[in-house]
Amino acid sequence: MTSPAALTGQMPRSRKRTPRNRSIRQRRRARQQRANAGRRVVATLRPGESLEHLITPEDVEILQKALDAEVRGDATGAWQHHMSGLIVEESLTHHSLRELAVLGDDAPAWMCSRWAVDQSLRWMLVCEDPRCDEIVRLVLAGLHDDQLERLLDDLLALKEYGTLVAATDWVYQQLAAYEYGGLRDFLDVRAEGGLLERLDHIDEWERSAISSYELVGVRDDVIEVRRLSDDVTEELLNLGATTDIGPGAYVVGRVVPTSAWPFAMFESRPLPVDVETARAVGERMSSEGDFGWFWALAEAHGDGRLPSGATCRNTTLWSTDVIPDRGRSTGEPSPRMRDLMNAGLSEYVANCVTVVEVGLIVAEVSGDVGAIASHVTASMIDPRVHDALRHHGVEPGRGPLWRVLAAGTPSPVRERCLELAELSEQAAA
Repeated sequence: MTSPAALTGQMPRSRKRTPRNRSIRQRRRARQQRANAGRRVVATLRPGESLEHLITPEDVEILQKALDAEVRGDATGAWQHHMSGLIVEESLTHHSLRELAVLGDDAPAWMCSRWAVDQSLRWMLVCEDPRCDEIVRLVLAGLHDDQLERLLDDLLALKEYGTLVAATDWVYQQLAAYEYGGLRDFLDVRAEGGLLERLDHIDEWERSAISSYELVGVRDDVIEVRRLSDDVTEELLNLGATTDIGPGAYVVGRVVPTSAWPFAMFESRPLPVDVETARAVGERMSSEGDFGWFWALAEAHGDGRLPSGATCRNTTLWSTDVIPDRGRSTGEPSPRMRDLMNAGLSEYVANCVTVVEVGLIVAEVSGDVGAIASHVTASMIDPRVHDALRHHGVEPGRGPLWRVLAAGTPSPVRERCLELAELSEQAAA
């Protein structure tokens, strides 16, 4: 039920469909145009649509080189290979790889562990692991059954929907990597030393279990959560799990250890659910074992509390739990952004600088960075933004504000904020 379309992760929105069957002459012309133009080729497909009609032998070779670089832990090489081949529009893989590449040795180990989990999922698909289709069928039956009736008479639509589930469904990804053993097999069979040495408590990640939590609140760089199964309160690394849902929300997620303070985090952005479903997950995990959480979610779907597609909206970059804004802004840049762009910054970097400046305003008004901490982290993880702030964010008097931001952000952003604090204090001296 899966296809090469699933290899790249997030599927794009539909625009104009490219004809499926191209002649040899058309394929040769496309390859020649690509070589002559020296530019990236970006595919825009229906959600779940196969890439087979677009992929050339050169693309297959490039993809294999990229995957080989990833299993060695070579993010820079993998990103360069990814960008030289066919790119699926709005896939997050190349964006995440770029972040790892530019961070280099500053990339936190937990981010590399998330990378390894993502690699394990793509490895299973590339190898056409039979577990993939088994898990897709399970997830379709449990969480998407109301879509099957309209799909059963259209085998192509059914295949594409299955591919969409394999590419984007949080439940599928959790089952494949953990309960079905994909991550363990990837670490044992495919991952090489250069990758393994960058990972953070990955063996304990592989053995971790899903549970349900209440997001109690955010304090500095931690999220306080309450585990419903035993009412225990934990502190987790704040990467933005409360974004868009707020403190007080209930989620289903997998808490894993990390070497970064406070030494625990969500393995990926957790899935928001209602309180009844959250309680059911806790109860079923206690009585039914590893798959109890899945059956609780399937029951919630059957009762109308978890609509089809609700588990397909959770994809983030490896560096954050903030879901990316896929909208296209049609408005004019703000005056501050325009000033920064006139000073030579790209629109993206200028936008990130303004996000961080909002964080400084919040710090000045409230004395802490609060809910915007995760947005500051997501912006400042990019070294280009850090460099821009060295020139545009260190006015005298900002030193204490940068220290507030440092207290609310994880490494390496914390250290960058402390450096900017020192530069601001030097400017005031």
